[in-house]
Amino acid sequence: MRNDADGNTTRDDTSPSAVSVVDPEPFPEDQSVIDKVHRITKKIVIAIAGGVIVAGGLALVPLPGPGWLIVLAGLGVWAIEFHWARRLLTFTRAQLHRWWHWIGRQRWWVKTLVGLATTIFVAAVVAASLWVGLGRDGITHLWDVLRQ
Repeated sequence: MRNDADGNTTRDDTSPSAVSVVDPEPFPEDQSVIDKVHRITKKIVIAIAGGVIVAGGLALVPLPGPGWLIVLAGLGVWAIEFHWARRLLTFTRAQLHRWWHWIGRQRWWVKTLVGLATTIFVAAVVAASLWVGLGRDGITHLWDVLRQ
């Protein structure tokens, strides 16, 4: 060990010591590679997460419940990273806004007819789902259980 001109103690030999200090900042060219990997990883994670949410929502669309709302939530996740999803979400929200305003301007009997048509459609989808899922014998058995 020796003292240098500034009075700091340094090692005489230049051999690496058992404990060496590593610079925590990567080189500038390494940082660009890290940024690219980060962006690609983020894009893949968002694509998969949005896809799972959209697929789950589409599976729920024929059933009564929030199927379309879940699809829009998945589209919102995709819109974080993908410009096409952002444009589609903006278009969908505008059309939904137009629909609600149109319904709001209608007379009470039009609103009643729209509600009745929606109820009939949902009942038909539930009946078809039960028919496909349970079959005729399953529906008969379910009816017998519910009547008891």
